[in-house]
Parts: sequence; C-alpha cells; structure tokens
Amino acid sequence: MAPVLGGPGGAWASAASSSDVGSALGSDDVGFFAGAKAVGSPAPLVHAKPAAQPSLLTLLGAQGLKALVLSLGPRAGAGPGETTALVFQQVLKVFAALQCRLQESEALVAELQARADNLEEQRRTLTRRADRAERARDEAVQRCEAAEAAARRARLEAAPIGERYMEAQVLRSQLEAANEELQRLRNEADLCREEVRQGWPRLGEAEDAEAECESAISELRSAHTEEVAVLKSQHLEEMAEIRGRHAERFAELEAMRCDEVSQVKQAQTEELSDLRKAVDGARWQAEVYVRETQDFVREVCLRQRENARIAKRHAEARHEAMELCVKIEAARAMETGAPAREAELQAVRHRYALLQQTKLEWQEALERKRADCEAWRRRAVQRGTAAPEERDELEEEAFSGTGAGRPPSPSAGSVSATGGPPGGNDTPAEAEQSPALASGTATPVGTPMQTPLPRRRAMGLSHRQSPSPSHLGVPPIPRMRRLSAGSGARAASGGPPLALGPPLLPGGEDVGLSAPIPAPSESSRRPTGRERGGRPRRGPAGLPQPAPVLALPAPDGEEREEDGVGAPPQVPEGPAAEFLSAAVRLAILQVDAEMTRGGSGGDLSVAIQEAENELEMSAFLLDDTGEVEGLLEMEAQQRPPAVARRLRELLAELTTRGQSQRRGPPRSPSQVRLLR
Repeated sequence: MAPVLGGPGGAWASAASSSDVGSALGSDDVGFFAGAKAVGSPAPLVHAKPAAQPSLLTLLGAQGLKALVLSLGPRAGAGPGETTALVFQQVLKVFAALQCRLQESEALVAELQARADNLEEQRRTLTRRADRAERARDEAVQRCEAAEAAARRARLEAAPIGERYMEAQVLRSQLEAANEELQRLRNEADLCREEVRQGWPRLGEAEDAEAECESAISELRSAHTEEVAVLKSQHLEEMAEIRGRHAERFAELEAMRCDEVSQVKQAQTEELSDLRKAVDGARWQAEVYVRETQDFVREVCLRQRENARIAKRHAEARHEAMELCVKIEAARAMETGAPAREAELQAVRHRYALLQQTKLEWQEALERKRADCEAWRRRAVQRGTAAPEERDELEEEAFSGTGAGRPPSPSAGSVSATGGPPGGNDTPAEAEQSPALASGTATPVGTPMQTPLPRRRAMGLSHRQSPSPSHLGVPPIPRMRRLSAGSGARAASGGPPLALGPPLLPGGEDVGLSAPIPAPSESSRRPTGRERGGRPRRGPAGLPQPAPVLALPAPDGEEREEDGVGAPPQVPEGPAAEFLSAAVRLAILQVDAEMTRGGSGGDLSVAIQEAENELEMSAFLLDDTGEVEGLLEMEAQQRPPAVARRLRELLAELTTRGQSQRRGPPRSPSQVRLLR
C-alpha cells in the first residue's frame, strides 16, 4: 500500500507493510520533507543547520503518538491491516494541516524579508549620517581648542596692562589723600599764625612778671634759712629737757614693774598649787564616776539577763497553764455531754479572749517602751551638749513625772511581774490574771526582749566619748545608745545564747508572737541555715534573716540538723558570741541592701540601724577583743565573699579601736603643762 499526496508542497510517498508501522511512517516523513525542500522559496535570512531526519515521533512527540494510538484503540473484529489504515488516515489529516500552516508561514517569511530589507537600507543611511556627525564634532573640537589657546594668549597679554591699571588706581587714591592732608595743614598753619599775632604783645608782660617773681623767691629763701636756724636751736633745747624727764620716769616705772612681777609670781605660785589640788580632786572624781558607770552598766546587764531568764520561765509556765486551761475546758465540755465541735469552739473563744488581752498588754508595753527610749535619747543628747553642772537638772526634768518617762529597773519589774517561781498549783483563773499583774510594772510575758528605738542615724562602732573625763587623760568610755534586753534574753540559763533577736518592722515595733508557741515537733522543724537555693531566708517583713551562728538546743534533747549536714558548730558563750552573731547579721543585711539598691529600702534601713545598735551594745560589753577577732576571722572564711569582706572590715575597725584604747587618748600641750 503506497498512498501518494500531490500538491504545491511536493509529493509524499510511503511504502509500509502491515507488520511494521513505525518503519513505514519514518520513510513517509523523509519523502514529505524532501518534497517540501524541493519547492521554490525565498532565501532565508539565517542559514539554519540541517535538521535530523524527521519522523512521526519527532513531529507528534511521544505523548502525541501515544494519545493517537490510544484514541484508535483495539477494535473488536478489526485486523492489523485496518488498524494500519486508520493510523495512516489520521497521519494524512495531520500532514494536510501542517502543509496549510507551512504555506501561511512562507507568506509571513516573505513579508518579514521585505521589512528586513527596508530596515537594512535605513541602517545604512543612519550610518552615513553618524559618520558625518563625527567628522563635524571633530572639527568643532579643533576649533574649540584653537579658541581656548587664543583666549589664553590674550589673557597673558592683558595681565601686565591690568596690573599697571591697578597701580595707577592706588597712586590716584594716595594723591587724593595727600591733597586733603595738605589742605588741613595749611588751615592749621593759618590758625597758628593768627595765634602768634595775638599773643606776641602779652609775651613782654609775662617776662616782666617772671623777673618780679624771681626777686620775690630769692627774698623768701633768705627768710626761710633764718627761720630754720631759729627753729633748730629751739628744738635742741626742748629735746634735752624731755630726755632728762624721760630718764627719771623710766627709772620709776622699772622699779614699779619689778614690784608687780614679784607679786604676780607669788600669786601664780599659790594659784598653781590650788589648781593642781583641784585637778587631782577632779581626776579622782572622774575615776570614781567611771567606776560607778561601769558598775551600773554591769548591774543593768545582769538584771536584764535575769529578767529575760525569769520572763522565759514565766512564758513557759503561762504556756503550760493555757494548754491545761484548754484541756480543762474540753474535759468539762465532754463531761457535760456537749459535742466535740462545740467544746473545740469554746476553747478557741477562750484562747481568742486571751490573745485580745495579750494584744492590749503589748500595746501598753510598746507605748511605755517608746516613752523610755525617747527619754533615754533626750538624756543622751542633753548630756552630750549641756554643761556638766546642768546635766543633773536636765536629767531630773527628762525623767520627772509619774514614772512613765524614766525607764524602770528590768530586774525589779520582772520579779514583780512573775510574783514568784511558777508552779504547777496555779489555776486557770490565776493563769489568766498573770498578764494583768505583769502589765503594770514590766514587759508582759511573750513580748520580745528588744526595746524599740526611734528612727535615727546609726553611727556603727564609732562611739562618742564622755566629755567629763576625756580632757583629764582618762580613757574614754563608749556611750551606750540603748540598754537592750535582747542581749540578756540570749543568755538564758541552761543553753547557749541566742544568735539574733526578732527583726524589727519600720516604726520601731518588734515582730514577735502574740501568744505562746508550742514546742516544735520533728516534722515541723525547718533548717536554720540558708535555704536549699543558696539565698538567705526571708523574715516576716521581707527582710533577710541570716543563718544563726548560735542557737538554742532542740527540745527533748534532739539534735538539730541544718540542711541535712549535721548539727551546727558549737561557739563559746558570752559577750563574744553575742558580738559575733550581731556582726554576721549586720553584714548580711548590708550585703542585701547593696543588692537591692535602687528600690524601696525603708525596711532594710531600719533593720540595719537596729543591727548596728545591737552590735554597739555587744561591743560595749566586750572585755577582751582577742577572742572576738579570732571568731570573726573563722566566720569570714566560712561566709560568701561579700559577707566575708564586711566581716573583715569590722575586724579591722575593732582592732584599730582596741589599739587606740590601749594607747589612751592624746593629751593637749595644756594638759601636759598642768601635769608637770
């Protein structure tokens, strides 16, 4: 089967068999493109490379050929010859469409070729114009360069002329100025000639007056010489007379001065002996006063400690009485057949009444302590500024009244408050009346042992010296700012002293418990050192509480553990331990204040003031600073760097103060002369 397609594009011949469709299609494509090439057509603009041998696969593509085969599909009852015929029919249709498109493309190519010829002609015309423009530009550049050269030559030729013109202008201005000056000088010469003409007649008169004046001056000089000679003779006579009288008077005054000097020396000798006796008496009185003051301070400290011990025993007895009272009320309620809930409610009501009464007692004690502190403060200020003879009167005025202004004796108040040793025979009614008895003269049971102080600037360890013995060479006595019972409370009998008192809130109020607290159990006990996170514990007012250096033993003989490590180290008791505890607390508070700088530091400042006051009291009670220095050094090695730095600064200050006290105060030259 060999179909032939004739037309303007040429002939297409194909010889294909029914068994090989692909080979027949390839040969047909070759015949078609060979005929298309033989058709006459205008020469293309660009010579293309000879294409590969076309086939149905290259024309339709793999997807197109596959779609063609699928569109035909296997038909039922159709043999291979029919399938081939159908394929060739479709291919003939495709090639007919392609031939139409080729004819259209030939016309388009001819049109594009004509347009390309026109564009080529235009390009040639524009090229010629561009060449002419470049030649004209070169000629213009040459003319411009020639003009610039001519301008430079003309400028060089005109430069000397311009300079000469400027010089001529300068000379003209100078000439005008000279003419003006000449006219002015001529006018002045005319004025001078006129003045000479007018003054020439008076010149003769002036010469005559000058001759007369010279004759008068010569006469005056002769008279002056005679007068000076007369005055000199009179002066010499008067000087001789005055010198004689001066010698006589000087002899008389010298005799009188010798008599007065002898009398003054005798009086000074007597007065010096009297002053030495007075100084010895004053020194003896100062020593007596110092000894009495030290004895008074020691007695007050001992009484405060005794008061704290008795108050602690009283608190324990009151706690036990309240527990027994609650148990009795519960037992009575159970005996009467009341339910347990009602019995518990009755006990709570009773406890609430006791707490209200304790609150009133605390308020009264707080007001009383504030008045005491204000009186002590006024007394300290007045004793520091008033004269020695006025201090007794000021002290009587400060503490005069009904007794509320003068601080009561701690020991007496404590004894009167307790009324005797607490025993087990006290009834609940007596236990309820005991706070009322205590509120009259002393601090009620359960109140903290620190006296609230007014807000004032803390001075650290720089104590003021007593003015009375310091000018006599007696070692200075540090002024006690307050007599805090907190130090005495830490020295309770039967155990080591407490490390710290309860922290103080702003305003001077102590943070304590309004009612007795039951003994801590094993499950409710917390570590006393730092928390597990490494930061210090926070107190009720949000202030850091340092780990206590010293602590009371655990109840019932149990060992207290700190963070699971073991029991705290044992530190010696006494004032040295109190000073160490106060120093550690002050250092931790100061470090925390530095860390929270920029915020509200009112609570911290009050706590730091109280810590400094407590440190001053502990330092005042120290007898030997050697033990404290060793304890401070060991504590600084175990603390963080910031706290250790504060402790070492305190150690250096304590060492310096101890050396200065051992050397004694410096004496003035007047004191040295008096002692001699």
